[in-house]
Amino acid sequence: MYINDFQAPVTIEEKKDIRKNYNKGAGALLLFFVISNIVALCFTYFYGHILADKGVSSDEINRLFSTMTTELLALNIVMAVISYPLAIKLGCFIQKIKVKTFFKPTVISGKFLLKAIVVTLGVQAIGSYLSMLVTVIAKLINVELITLDTSLNTSLKYNVLLFLLSCVSAPIFEELLFRGVVLRAFSRVNVNFGIIMSAFLFAIFHGNIPQAINAFFVGIVLAYVAVKTGSVIPCIIMHFCANFNGMIQQVIMSKNYLGAIIYSNVLMIAFLTAAIIILITDRKDFNIIKTNQPFKNRGVKILLSSWTFWLAIIAYAYTIFKSIKIG
Repeated sequence: MYINDFQAPVTIEEKKDIRKNYNKGAGALLLFFVISNIVALCFTYFYGHILADKGVSSDEINRLFSTMTTELLALNIVMAVISYPLAIKLGCFIQKIKVKTFFKPTVISGKFLLKAIVVTLGVQAIGSYLSMLVTVIAKLINVELITLDTSLNTSLKYNVLLFLLSCVSAPIFEELLFRGVVLRAFSRVNVNFGIIMSAFLFAIFHGNIPQAINAFFVGIVLAYVAVKTGSVIPCIIMHFCANFNGMIQQVIMSKNYLGAIIYSNVLMIAFLTAAIIILITDRKDFNIIKTNQPFKNRGVKILLSSWTFWLAIIAYAYTIFKSIKIG
């Protein structure tokens, strides 16, 4: 699904062809950034005017769209149902592929899928611990790493919207964009390079350092399974389980904070231990993907000459920069 053979040594024409693929992959992500920001501006502008006509102060309107509120959740869902399909469709168009190819029927056993889910949750645990470590170190040097507050509250509407955003919208649309469009473009030369780059772009896409760390590790597993199975369907299920696991912890935390901390750590250690056992005992199912494709001078060197890649990096790096508070 993802492999095309390239013969060494690399030629000028081949470099141009590879760069085009990298431009297409990063371009889809850049398209999403542009479209989602346009949608956000339109939504906040028109909805802000409606609230202002009802007598809501400008300070309150700004608060509604700067902290996690029902309004901000609604905005994110609107952005998702408009921005993702457009970016995915355009990304497929420029690559001359069809969205349905990402849903390729694949022979996958329930046993493999269950193991993949456990590995995903185990890797998520590693990302969570590393995120906490980085956050603590940042605080020691007087730096605050701001993340989006996705905790539950007493509002049923808020919690339902949060579930739809985290466990429905994100698993479907993000998998199509990253394990579909982006992974396809970056894997034209080398599958392993595509896995790493799609995970890296998935990480910075989250817009803050703690979530980026977690997303990178999870993204590696999701991309691996996408290549292994040739479909995003198992990835959607795995993504759902990872996000749903986080929501369960939020539910427990809303009832008993100490209980949630104990539950989270016990569960994370359990999944991490199980993941390690699976990776050791089932090396045939979770081995490093081997390819005979020559890769020298076809990866990072050409990627760094991709203008859409740099624009995407700058756009999302700016978002991450805004999430860092010094002093």
